[in-house]
Amino acid sequence: MSLDNPAVPLTAENLYSDDSFISRSGVRVTSRRALGYPAYWRCVNLISGHVARLPLSVYRYRGNAKFIDESHPAHYLLNKKPNRLMTAFTFKQTLMSHVLTEGNAFAYIDRDNAGNPVELLIVNPRDIQVWVHEEELWYVYKGKDTIHADDMLHFKGLGYDGLIGYPVLEYHVDSMGSALAARDHSSRYYRNGASPGGVIEHPGTNGKLSDPARRNMRESWERMHKGLDNAHKIAILEEGATYKAIRSNARDAQLIETQKFNVVDIANIFGVPPHKVGDSEKVAYNSLGEENQAYYDDTLGPWLCCLSEECTTKLLSDLQKKRGSHCVDFDYNEIGKLNPQAQMDLVTKGFQSGLINRNEGRSTFGLNPVDKGDEFYIPANFVAVGQEGQTQDKAQPSAPVRALVRSALQRLVSRVCAHASRLANKGEAITRQQIDEQHGRIIRDSLGPVSEILQRPIDEVTEEFSSFLHDIVIQDVAEAESSFAESFTEGLFQ
Repeated sequence: MSLDNPAVPLTAENLYSDDSFISRSGVRVTSRRALGYPAYWRCVNLISGHVARLPLSVYRYRGNAKFIDESHPAHYLLNKKPNRLMTAFTFKQTLMSHVLTEGNAFAYIDRDNAGNPVELLIVNPRDIQVWVHEEELWYVYKGKDTIHADDMLHFKGLGYDGLIGYPVLEYHVDSMGSALAARDHSSRYYRNGASPGGVIEHPGTNGKLSDPARRNMRESWERMHKGLDNAHKIAILEEGATYKAIRSNARDAQLIETQKFNVVDIANIFGVPPHKVGDSEKVAYNSLGEENQAYYDDTLGPWLCCLSEECTTKLLSDLQKKRGSHCVDFDYNEIGKLNPQAQMDLVTKGFQSGLINRNEGRSTFGLNPVDKGDEFYIPANFVAVGQEGQTQDKAQPSAPVRALVRSALQRLVSRVCAHASRLANKGEAITRQQIDEQHGRIIRDSLGPVSEILQRPIDEVTEEFSSFLHDIVIQDVAEAESSFAESFTEGLFQ
């Protein structure tokens, strides 16, 4: 039962009044008749369904990251139950169907004493008038109740003043009327047995028949042969009468071409690719992924932006909007699946060229940032920007540099090995402490230029050299003397 009058049932016919428009083709166009046309229904159902399936949530910002704020009072309304009568999917689908067919969609925001939204109630767009009074926007419900703009979600399509959207069906009544006229003509064509008619000739006096005789002959013929059920029956003519058919078919009547044109025409009204409404001849791209991406960019994207901005404006507190701490937005993970290969290729190329960093690439897929993900990289070995020259000197040192380092290291190795040999003659092994005490200062001074070339701390280079040299010397002094300097030099530049 309706809220205004319990005696009126809540049917679609009674709940929404149906304006009618007369097209230039003379066909009466109403919302109900328009929705009865397959392409029109498909466009409205397709867009509203795709928008409704995307989760719409309240997000809270923490630095550069964005997280769902499940504690926000509007989050449950947008994600689960906007009101007692419908789910979030039905709520979004219904609003989108309103804005697609009427140009406007409205939902009243019921608030508690603290101003928090507790329910979102869909309002018939034909019951709302928009008024501007003293630079304030107001909505008048059924000509009597006034509602401030802050308490009304208003989703609108293209409009002249930005306050209200154009009525879609009224502006495209001729296109819709042409489509309905072609469909009605097609129905009559097949109702007559897929033939528009013929001529019955009677050889009576001067070819004339009385009005009753002519009427009886027509009614008898139509009763026996009109309609698909009677098609191809054998005709029996009396009194020498003959039948001459008027040859015509669907192709000659251009029914097929007209219907295809009407489908594309209606698809253009809603910005839907023709192949999504059954016209496979109008595929503009080479792959389904490209078609889906174009559908998102050109059709879904603007509507998603429209809904998210309106919800952000009306469902967040003034403090949250002023601080920019919250927003209402869709989860675009499903959208990324429309053309995953192209999206991944784009992000990968952007990352490899240094155009974006890892966190920016992750945000494309709706993923949160990771630690150390804000650095930019370039193709040369994928090193951090600003360190290209350092890495090149380390990875590809010139021959003179290598020779200089190897010579310095060889002198140090020879000094330590001579000390180790003297101790070995006494039956003793050199210790790490002896190396540090007797050779530490010379090692540090000699490795100073090497640490500058490597751009590494001198203590780190000295510790590494002394530790490795000690391990080699106590195993084989001769091996250390002959090859350690060479191998350690190569290791420094790996």
